[in-house]
Amino acid sequence: MERDLQDETRPIIPPKSVNHAFPIGAAILSAIGGLLFGYDTGVISGAMIQLRQQFALSYFYQELIVSITLGSAAISALGSAILTDWAGRKPIIIFASFVFTVGAVILGAAFSKEALLGGRLIVGFGIGMASMVVPVYIAEISPSVLRGTLVTLNTVCITAGQMIAAIIDGIFMSDALNGWRYMLALGGIPSAIQFLGFFMMPESPRWLVHHGRTSDARTVLMRIHGRKETSVEIEKELERIVIASESQDRSSTLNDLNLSGRETAYDDDQPSTVEQQDSTGLLTVSTSGKTFFDRLTIVRMLRQPSTRRALMVGCCLQLFQQLVGINTVMYYSASIISMAGVGSSSDAKSRDTTVVWMAAVVASANCAFCLISPWLISRFRRRTLLLWSLSGVTLSLTLLGISFQIIACTSAPVTLLEPVPPGVLPSDCLKAFTCDSCMRTNMCGFCYNQDEGRVVNGSCLPAPEKFAEFSSYGRCSNESSGSHENIWAFDHCPTPYGWLTMFGLVMYLASFSPGMASLPWTINSELYPTWARSTGVACATGTNWIANVLVSLTFLSLTEAITRQGLCNTGLVSKIGGHTAPNIFITDEREDKIPRNLLSLCGHYIACHSVCLQVRSGDWRYHFGRSQLKTRPTELF
Repeated sequence: MERDLQDETRPIIPPKSVNHAFPIGAAILSAIGGLLFGYDTGVISGAMIQLRQQFALSYFYQELIVSITLGSAAISALGSAILTDWAGRKPIIIFASFVFTVGAVILGAAFSKEALLGGRLIVGFGIGMASMVVPVYIAEISPSVLRGTLVTLNTVCITAGQMIAAIIDGIFMSDALNGWRYMLALGGIPSAIQFLGFFMMPESPRWLVHHGRTSDARTVLMRIHGRKETSVEIEKELERIVIASESQDRSSTLNDLNLSGRETAYDDDQPSTVEQQDSTGLLTVSTSGKTFFDRLTIVRMLRQPSTRRALMVGCCLQLFQQLVGINTVMYYSASIISMAGVGSSSDAKSRDTTVVWMAAVVASANCAFCLISPWLISRFRRRTLLLWSLSGVTLSLTLLGISFQIIACTSAPVTLLEPVPPGVLPSDCLKAFTCDSCMRTNMCGFCYNQDEGRVVNGSCLPAPEKFAEFSSYGRCSNESSGSHENIWAFDHCPTPYGWLTMFGLVMYLASFSPGMASLPWTINSELYPTWARSTGVACATGTNWIANVLVSLTFLSLTEAITRQGLCNTGLVSKIGGHTAPNIFITDEREDKIPRNLLSLCGHYIACHSVCLQVRSGDWRYHFGRSQLKTRPTELF
């Protein structure tokens, strides 16, 4: 019976006798954190079209506005691991939603670039904390029969937030003066709802048990299972959580001690380590002689081979998720579509609206493809799904590179040299011979006319500032703005091949969303023992944010330096590493090898309960190495 009680993934309460309304509602309210994450990712794409014109933002400043949020999110995600273990999951989610609301208000009221940066910095702290604690809270508040589905809900809400943000961008794009304020400020509404609603939510029962509040944990379990009073089943589940918590506390002090032996993986010269048997027959260790540094969870994780390998693969998966460039597509989707020349036959205002709505189509495709992710995860093995996802991403990025190369090779020629006004120094714009070379020349734009869909009278003219609506002189200057026949393009070339880029973007998301979008988060929520879960998820999330910062902070600058097609081709290098990691670290095994291989990852203490559940259901398993265990599996299951 004790072995069954320690297995948290085996439902004690029959599923048909449980009312799941409360845990589903709690998971939905929690997943607003994912919605805010996605909203911030998507809203800046359309808002940047207006911000760069209103504040004359350089490429670097655009990257800074995007990346400062990611930097603060990385810091808060790492720091929140300690806070969630100390203060609890619920208070951190409440604080994160409050911080996001304050940041949204500042962004809506900003009147300078500095205020924008301040608001984006504050918003980043909120979404960083939420990105770390929300998956953990959902996993710990959900019944075992719903845990996998409800954890995936957070990822679905991220993509839903991106889609909602893109639609909001399209709605307010017509307001050239204040549209970006509404786009950025409306994110404060769902965060305010989460802030108020979470005061009625309970704390995680596992956190309560871990901090000795068993009575409160019993009350929470009654709410989770829809019971007004306790029952034998709830008491058994509570006892199971208590035993698991005590077992994890013991294993967190054991480091690499074998449960069935009397040996330690460390040197024998540790006089402060005292071994003894407790009432359950498990070995306990006195760590009174250990320093504060030795007691840190991250130090214990790095010293144990099992958790060290788990941490390595969790962080690598999050790293490769960012290196394949997903958030550059989401943060800069409108800019990428604009570079592709979509809507180039329209006037500037209509074209911007078209570009933003095309970005909404891309975000909607991302959400639609992400919805099939839970079905694919349950049907296919993780390693197989990861490899197919990365293969599709590689193919689609190749297509994007080819599309931008075609646009460059078929670029409209410069056929008209306009006279330079007296007193104005000639610029490098006069040296351009095609629209593409004009775009690659600093502070230059392309002025042209259209004749039955053909580009005629093309000329390369200097611009007074970045993303200016008019040229400094010539046909497309402010003085000639009365003529609607002249079309000014600062960041794109007119082309009939913009649809190729759109197709490549949709294909990219179709490949990325079902696999690489959710699997790194799903795997990380299952990968670590309870005592290391918060720290492990925080480190992996921090890796995600740091890689996100590096990629997003350099995207536009690299686009300007090595061209759009060059950047797409350069990104293929990361796909090689992305293909290599699943082959090395995540191995599908036959059914008769499952117990030994699973325990090789989980260590000698069997802490990865979600993994154990999926193994029993005949799904997949993680495998790191092939070391033989001294502990019999029957002692652990």
